[in-house]
Amino acid sequence: MSEGPARFAQSFAETSLARDHSTKRLESIVRKLDMIADKEISTRQRGRAPACKAGCDACCHRTVPVSLPEAIGIASQVGKKDDSALRERIKLYRARTAPFRAHEQEARVACPLLADGLCTVYDARPLFCRGLSSFDAGACASWRDGDEVSIPKVPGQMAVARELQDGLRSALERARLPHGLYDLGLALGALLEDRELAERCTADKLLLGHAELTDDLWPASDKSAIPPGPPTDAQENPTPRSLPGDPTGRLPVDPLLKRFHRLCNRSRFEEANELLRQGGKDAYKLLRAWAPLAYRSEADIDLWRDRFLEAVDQLEHSQFDPKEVFDAIEWFNTFAIAYQARDVRPLVEPLGRILCEKITARAVPDLAEPIEPRKPAGKRRVGYISFYLRNSHGSKWARGWIENHGDEIETYAFNLNRVSDEISRDWERLADHYYHLPGRVPAAARFIKDLKLDALIFTDIGMAGPNYQFGSMRLAPVQCTAWGHPVTSGLPTIDYYLSSDLMEPAGAEAHYTERLVRLPGSGLCYPAIDAAPTGKTRSDLGLPDTGPIVLMVQNLFKLAPKFDWIFKAISDRLGCPIVFVLSSLKSASDVIRRRLDATGVNAIWIDRVEKGDYLRLLQLADVSLDIPEWSGGNTTIETLLLGTPVVAIPGQFMRGNHSVAFHKIAGVPGLIAKDLDDYLDLACDFDRQRAAMVGVDAGALFHDKRPVRALDELLFKWSGR
Repeated sequence: MSEGPARFAQSFAETSLARDHSTKRLESIVRKLDMIADKEISTRQRGRAPACKAGCDACCHRTVPVSLPEAIGIASQVGKKDDSALRERIKLYRARTAPFRAHEQEARVACPLLADGLCTVYDARPLFCRGLSSFDAGACASWRDGDEVSIPKVPGQMAVARELQDGLRSALERARLPHGLYDLGLALGALLEDRELAERCTADKLLLGHAELTDDLWPASDKSAIPPGPPTDAQENPTPRSLPGDPTGRLPVDPLLKRFHRLCNRSRFEEANELLRQGGKDAYKLLRAWAPLAYRSEADIDLWRDRFLEAVDQLEHSQFDPKEVFDAIEWFNTFAIAYQARDVRPLVEPLGRILCEKITARAVPDLAEPIEPRKPAGKRRVGYISFYLRNSHGSKWARGWIENHGDEIETYAFNLNRVSDEISRDWERLADHYYHLPGRVPAAARFIKDLKLDALIFTDIGMAGPNYQFGSMRLAPVQCTAWGHPVTSGLPTIDYYLSSDLMEPAGAEAHYTERLVRLPGSGLCYPAIDAAPTGKTRSDLGLPDTGPIVLMVQNLFKLAPKFDWIFKAISDRLGCPIVFVLSSLKSASDVIRRRLDATGVNAIWIDRVEKGDYLRLLQLADVSLDIPEWSGGNTTIETLLLGTPVVAIPGQFMRGNHSVAFHKIAGVPGLIAKDLDDYLDLACDFDRQRAAMVGVDAGALFHDKRPVRALDELLFKWSGR
């Protein structure tokens, strides 16, 4: 196979699904992927054959996760005959697995397709089952009997199966088909009871909702099971470890929370808030500390900040089950409060103290204990961790760091998300050790702790709940976060905030609960961007055929109400509209659009476009406007690379100075306004903009290794070298 398994699976499945979405089509896709899996796995077994053989069925005593096409294909095969014995085994499976709902990993129940120690659909077995392997049948038997054991596996075998599954699920998602994972036993029972269900399921994923699984059943990559070259003083071949009384690490799907999120997405915030207040679960006490992404006015921001602090105070002074609330952190984030153009520390500092001291330390006390630094010996071990270790701005920027550490740094990457995509595979390529850990949080955290890292870098605390769960623990002697989410975490367990000398204003230390580290320049080692715009015309993109194009393409969430007036002033002075790109979240776009309409801004609103068209939009623009107090990152770099000026203004927080730093590095300081009045003048003065762009050197923004060298020096200093 000339391309990776995931990419092949996605490409093949997308091509097939372009013809039709019939169940026959889904079955044919699965058959092809099964053939590819067998071929790839056979290659990986050439050096040493596993102990697996007919009648060795220990691995068949578990919940098996499958995609919808796999479930349909197996149901089609076994449904050709009336098998009353199979139906009885399914009935027994339902009863025996019922106590394990929401923690299916602990179930050691025989698959209903197992008969007399043999798989009755072996040739059509799911990708998950094809990925299982072992060099020690005795270890497998001990696992089946409930012991915590490490099972030696064929390197690469499960990775092949998982990548094929990832590619298939990506194709299903793009085709708008159900792309979750399902309990094979439960899904099979439903499909056999209703022979027409398979066709209906392709249009309505809720029809198999009772069988849908969280994604923590898919095991970590075989690099987790057999780490390449484990450090000599680390626990040899550490494995995720559960302890009695652990929280599950996953909050079961809650109908109230589904309704809560639906109300939020419709901007029905008062109803959403009231729904949580009425809920009786301890989990809701934490989730009441939230805020919307867009605001009607500055007074609206004041109201939501007060509500946030009130919810934090009520949580602190209430009685609650720390394990239930720890699980609820998965659903929790503070992403929205960074978009208020205010200091977030007064909100997240008291919250962070509660998360660490009253929730995590009580739910998993062994993961809150201090860690002594290792004795200086060998390479320094540095980990990168995120729920967004995939195609996300939260972590993509950090690849320049992990790729350019010195030879004395040994790197680890931990992907906490169920999704593994092209960027995840890039992380896997760049890291010395890569682990996919979407499973139970405490067990995965102990695995990381057992690796005895010297430092652990969270790329983006605040954007997703799992980052908070892991960030509120002590997993390494030194823990840092950085500008994937450019505000303080508020967590006392995070020691340093890794930032940029050019982005941090004077006195910025007061904005962080962490100790602030100002790395040289932008603080980034940014890879060169391949900016390839399409050749579309202005009218193709919904732009006026004549007149200047004044563009505002930043995420609309960043625009605080107190700056609305500046866009009216610009459009009035120029006598032309400002082109705004709508956000992916319609409810937030609607709030901001109504605000700007009420202010009298002359605006053109266009929908989000594909990457090539987006770059063409930047290329056609006469000027791009940065947003005060949260400037552009990738967008500014891409815009300068395409030769379009970006009007910027310094901010009081780091997140308001990305463009300021990039402009200084690229040699266009003339595009930095002194204040809001100067911002208005500069935005309307095309001659001044052109003069500022004369010396532009966008190439200077890329491949700056100074921040990584400085970070390496700090890592050695922190580890006592």
